[in-house]
Formats: sequence, C-alpha cells, structure tokens
Amino acid sequence: MTYGDFPIYTRRYPAQGVENLAFDLLLGKPCLMVIHHDFCSDGCARLVQFIDQLNSLKVPLTWRPLGDVVRRSYRQKELSPDSVEIEMYGTELRVKNGFDQRKRFIIRRRDSDPRAVKEIRAESDQIAWHFSKGRIAFEIELNPGESRTVSIKFHDLSGNGQYRKNAGYKVKTLLRRYLSEARDNYFVPTKARLAGFAK
Repeated sequence: MTYGDFPIYTRRYPAQGVENLAFDLLLGKPCLMVIHHDFCSDGCARLVQFIDQLNSLKVPLTWRPLGDVVRRSYRQKELSPDSVEIEMYGTELRVKNGFDQRKRFIIRRRDSDPRAVKEIRAESDQIAWHFSKGRIAFEIELNPGESRTVSIKFHDLSGNGQYRKNAGYKVKTLLRRYLSEARDNYFVPTKARLAGFAK
C-alpha cells in the first residue's frame, strides 16, 4: 500500500489481538506493533504478556528496529533461473541471494520525479540506473549467500526553493510538540496516580 511514492506499513495495537499480527505474517507483511507509554503503566506486565503471546506463534520472529524492517521489506519474483525482480519500498534495501547459484537482481522502485535522484549505490559502488514507466530501475549481481545494501540518494530539495516550511507550518509543528510533551509529562502520569487512588 502506498501514498504516492511513499510506502505505508500497517501497524497494530495489542488491543487488536495477536491473531491480526499472525495474519500479517502469513501474508508476508512485516509485523509492526505500536504501544503508548501508558500501556506500560502496570510495570510492563501487559507488554510482557503480549510479547509472550507473539513469541508463542509458530513462526520464527526476528525483532528489529523499524529502519531494518523497511530496509528488508520488498517484493520479489523469480523471472528466470538466473534473474530475480525486486520491488523495493524504502530508500535503502538489504538484498541477500538465498539461492544456490549466482543471480542477477533487477530492482525497481516507484518514483514520480527521477530528477530528484542524485545517485544509487551498492555500499561503496555507484550503480547505473534508468527511469521507465514511473519506476527507477537498476541491477546488481550476487553470489550464493552474498548480501548487499543498496541505497538511493536524493538531491537536497530544501536549498532549491521547491520545499519551504512556511510560518504557519512551523507554528503548528511547535504547538503539536508542546501539547505532546504536556500529555506525556503531566496528563498521563496524573491519570495513573488517580487510578491508583481509586483502587
């Protein structure tokens, strides 16, 4: 699922149940969970119980930071015995050749403005790329078991006048930050203390 060129990942709350996360895993989607700090108000007992439920699923889970999840999220299709097509979603991609022979990986990424692309690299090597049918495309070859991280670097848009934050945007952002701080530092702790008195 995307919003323009930006990928959208489904996130789940513990209240939605472990079964929804299991279904996401069955579909091959990353398992992204979200909690708010008040979910830990009971000394993290609910959080530990939820994690235990997740770990009891009959699927091997690997716990990773969000950046690693996005970096390892892609869709692949074997085109021929020696080539695989990959659709990447983020600006970085960690590709591993899990086959028992050398493979050519044809990598594509949806993009509406190829002029914004500065360069594409596979670690320290610069890669040739082209744009066709609304997608950036490039290729890498990997030996069996080999993995590489490819990254798309973009030109800085803030200096060329295409992207400017106006005063209204800055005021709204500042207000949102202060209100979030007030909620986190005053409202939620007070709510927890009042709940303790009610017991």
